[in-house]
This record gives sequence, structure tokens and C-alpha cells, in this order.
Amino acid sequence: MNLKSSAEKATKHPFGELLGQYRARKSGLTQSRLAELAGYNQAILVRMCQGKKDLTGPSGRERIVRLIETLVDQGALSTQDEANALLLAADLPPLFDRQPNEARVIARLAHLPAGQRTRRTNLPAPLTSFIGRVDEIAEVRRLLGQTRLLTLTGAGGSGKTRLAQQIAADLLITYSDGVWYAELAPLADPTQVADLVLRALGFMALNRPALEQLMDQVRERHLLLVLDNCEHLIEAMAAFSIALLQACPRVTILATSREALNVDGERTWQVPPMQPEEAGRLFTDRAMAAHSNARLHPEDKIVAHICQRLDGMPLAIELAAARLSVLSLNDIALRLDDRFNLLAQGRRGALPRHQTLRALIDWSYELLTEPERKVFCRLGVFVGGWTLEQAEQVIRSEDFRPAEVLPTLTQLVNKSLVGVDNHRQPTRYYFLETLREYALERLVDEGTLNAVRHRHAETCMALVERCVPALHNQHQRNALTRLEDDYANIQTALNWTMELDHDAELGCRLTGALFHFWYIASGHHSDAQKWTGLAKRALREDMAPAVHAWVLMNEEWFSSGVETAEARCQHIYTLFEQAGDRIHAAMVKSILGRAVFYARRDYATALRLSEAAVDEARALGADWELRFNLTMLAECLRFAQHDPARAERVYHESMVLSKAAGDINEVA
Repeated sequence: MNLKSSAEKATKHPFGELLGQYRARKSGLTQSRLAELAGYNQAILVRMCQGKKDLTGPSGRERIVRLIETLVDQGALSTQDEANALLLAADLPPLFDRQPNEARVIARLAHLPAGQRTRRTNLPAPLTSFIGRVDEIAEVRRLLGQTRLLTLTGAGGSGKTRLAQQIAADLLITYSDGVWYAELAPLADPTQVADLVLRALGFMALNRPALEQLMDQVRERHLLLVLDNCEHLIEAMAAFSIALLQACPRVTILATSREALNVDGERTWQVPPMQPEEAGRLFTDRAMAAHSNARLHPEDKIVAHICQRLDGMPLAIELAAARLSVLSLNDIALRLDDRFNLLAQGRRGALPRHQTLRALIDWSYELLTEPERKVFCRLGVFVGGWTLEQAEQVIRSEDFRPAEVLPTLTQLVNKSLVGVDNHRQPTRYYFLETLREYALERLVDEGTLNAVRHRHAETCMALVERCVPALHNQHQRNALTRLEDDYANIQTALNWTMELDHDAELGCRLTGALFHFWYIASGHHSDAQKWTGLAKRALREDMAPAVHAWVLMNEEWFSSGVETAEARCQHIYTLFEQAGDRIHAAMVKSILGRAVFYARRDYATALRLSEAAVDEARALGADWELRFNLTMLAECLRFAQHDPARAERVYHESMVLSKAAGDINEVA
């Protein structure tokens, strides 16, 4: 293999690649010329560029230091960062000032005239410390090694800008022609993108197209370009990025935007909320800056609570911490339900939309189309997430068809306003709590909150009714999971219908429908008692007998006292008879039998009622109710100690039927 082909192969090693970039800065500085100036045989330099033994050990380090001096002499290297990058590429420590030859190089670089130093970045100097994000930095750096266009997406205030700036600063020594930052937020005219970037790189605009001039200036340069806040110029930024990357093969772009540029070759990475421990450290650091006498610890429970309520959003956490100068921690925590007013204190020097939490979200909201705004606001009634089907039911109105929901929801996901969990079945979507509260405020302003809340409550009712049959068969686990997923929505609907007194009848119906869920999910018995109490107070005479029956059924099962159980069961039985619901009338008859036994120890009447309930359920083909009634009969037989052998046979029949149905709870 000749030296030329060896040199080409050498570029596959980081040291050879970086050395080649430095040589390219000086016209005529070929590999053979550099070897000659440094006093080496070219073959040695070739092997160094290939990462072979000439590159390593004490002698290899001496050769690299000599190369650095030569590059400085030729004007191809001008900073200590660049020199250290060459050593780092060879897996060697940076220049050491106690080694005479290396100290000489450090001194030369430090005393170069300003005109000979290469300006390699315009990144703004940070005014506060950068907290955490260790895993995120590692992941973004990994992705930058795999693509030339990486877009960091995320909701406003998630820390995209600060993360991009920190990563860019860390990578300064990696890009031989530097790292350059362009802030696009103040730019309103999409035709001026290239002009702004040109100025950011320090070039003067001439009397020709700015993009053409920019391409000429950076065509052969190896640099990282950070394009910050692209969302309001998304189409222009997409076209600009493609044109620049196609013309300049050694340029890499790191963009930040609420949504992806959506172009070929782009990789996207969504910036997540801060981890709890890191969020606590951020709050503590900024709080102590705002109030020097503050004595906080990142792991304090109240600090963790505040950070969790603020969704781990760095901007919101910093704004809340700044309030410590006038409020106590407890005051801040108590006022988070009114977070937009709490976090309304502006920060001088910040972008206008970063000065308050409301201004930040206003910026995102104003960039939405009218259909996107409608969907965004109406989704605010959901608590704990929603499915596509639920969104279609709640958003529907005379001005919005269900078929329009999915494409609009997709746009909200793309714009980082809605999160998606596609590991769940069905797929669930969710808001950060801060965005949800903003959406609700918009609904209040529009005067449509109660109408959307009503559709939300109806959607919860439909979900419960659909899941009830599956709670007692082989689909039991899925039905329980589905209802648990939406339990926060269900409780919100109960609160709106009854506690806030907007639709008491719907709330009573929903309470009654939850009997089967509460019967199985024993961890919610206290909720059953709470909502049943509210529902009973909300009952009206004009409500259907079935509504009364189910509310009282809940009271009997979850809250009753023995002294009133018999009379209440008799009343519930009558209500189900009036409603024409013979299946549940039979079920109540078995509960009445148990009540008679416990209240009066009237075994004969209790047994008669329980046996009749079993016979009626069997005749009606009511599968779960038959199993329930068999269990009530077996209990009557067992606790009366009258016929334990028959009790065992009845229990066994109930268990066999439950196994056949796949009802794990009833088997247990």
C-alpha cells in the first residue's frame, strides 16, 4: 500500500481525522509537508494517523506536542483547547504545564496576539450554574455522533435551550472550526433566517443572497451550528437546514423547537422533565441565590412536592425558587393551584416569553391553528390522561367532527404540547399539569367549560358501563386496569356532577355504575363511601327507581350498619322491582337474607330468601349474580353452623362457575 492510500485510511482514526481538519486551515500544508516541518519521516506520521504504536506512549506524546508546535507555527492551531483536543483524540491527557516543552506550548498559545487567535464560538456565557442532566447530555452527544441534524423538542420551559448550550460548550474542542449559536426567537420574518445566521457567525452581509454567501463561508468548515427556538419559523428553518447541510458536508446542526423540522435525515429527541433529585438540586440552588439565608436541602419533602407539582419543568422551578425572597416554602406550595399568578414575576434580561410562566405557554398557544386551539383547550378536562376514543367523545361538537380529532391531536403531540404513551393499550395521551391548568383557564375564558365538562362526565359513564360486564369474566384484569387508568377522570366527573352540583342525576348514575368496580377493587372502599354519601344527598324524587336503587345498594354494601340493613335491603329490592330489573332484585334478595340472619338470627327466613335468590338468578341466566347469590347462600349455611357439608358444596359450585368464567376475584 502506498503512502497516499495509507493516509486516506488514516482518517478513520479520530487523531488522523482531527489532524487533517487542522491541516486544511493552511493552504499547502499537506501531510508530507507537515511531517517534514516537524522533523519526522512521513511513514511515522501515517502510522500515528492510523492510531498505531507511534501514536502512544511517551514518545508518541512527544511527537504530538511537536506537531502542535508546528501547527502553531503555521497558523493552523491557535488555542489550548484545540491542542488538547488533539491529545484527547489520541487518548492522552491534556497539556501539562510542569513539562518544559509542554509549558512552552501553553505559553505560546496564551500570548498569541489577538489577531492570530481564531474565534471559535459565540455561545453566550452562562450566568448561573448548570444543574444535572447527566444522562441527557450523554444521550444527545451520542446522537450527534450519528446525524448531522438533531432537533431537541419539548414543551416550553423544559430546558431545551440551556441543554443545547451546555452540550455545545462541551463539544467546542470537537469541532475544529468552532460552535456557533443563533437565537431565532426575536426573528419574525422567515426570509431573514440566513441573514441572522450569517451575522451570528461574524460575517458581514454583502450585496448577494445571504444563504449563498453563508454556504461559501462555511462550505469546507467543520463546525456545529446551534439554531435555537425554531418553532415559529418551522417551514423556513426546514428549508434552510436542508440547503445548508447539502452544500456544507462538514457542518452539523443542533436545533431546538417545540416541534420537529420534519425533513429527511433529521433525528429528534424529546427533552424530558428533570429527574426528581436533579429538580430538587435546581430549586435549592436558585432558591439560595434568591434568598442567601435560605437553608434548604434538595431532598426536603416540600421541595420535592413543589418540583413534582411543577412537572419537573426547569423554567417553572426557577421562577418558583425566585419567589422564596418574599414567600416561605409552605406559601409557595399552597399557591401552586394558582401557579400562573404565583409565577408571574418577570426576570429582567430574559426573553419576554421566558419572564413568566403564562407568557411562556401563551407563546406556544398563539402558534397553534384555530382547530388545534379548540382541541388543546377541550382536552384540559382530562386528569391523568385519555385515549383517542375519549378525546373524540369530549371534543365533538357542532364545529368539530370526530374524524378531525386524530390529525389535530397528532399536531399537538408533534408540537410538544401533548405527551403520548404508546406502551399502553389502548394508547394514552396526557398533559403536563401546568398545560392542563392553562387549557382549563382558556375554557373558562371562552365560557365553554361546563359544556365540555358534561361531555367528559358522559364519557366516563360510558367507559364504566362498557367495562362492568368484563369485571366478572376472563377479561377482568384488563377491565380493572382500564378503570384504574381513568380513575382520576372518573373522580373528577363525580366531583363536577355532584360536589359542584352541575348534573346530580348523572353523578348518581355514575356512582351506582361503579358498584362492581368498587366491589372488586377493595382499595377504593373509602372512595365508595365518600361518593355514595354525596350521591345519597343528591337523590331527588324525580330520578328513576334504578338510580335510587344503585345508590342505596352502594350504601348497603360499603357503608351500612346492621341495625338498618334489613329495612334498607327491602327498600332496594322494591326499587329494583319497580325498575323491572329482576336480576338485581334477586341479588338484593340474597343480601336481604344475610341481613335478616345478622339482625334477628332468623335462620329459616334467611335460608328461604337466599335459596330463592339462587333459584331466580339461575332461571334468569344471570351468570355473575348466580355466583354472588351462591356465595351468600353458602355464608348463611356456614355462619349458622346448620349444614356445613351443604355450605361446602355450594361454595364449590360457585368456585367452579367462577373458574369457568375466568373470574379470578370471585375464585379467591
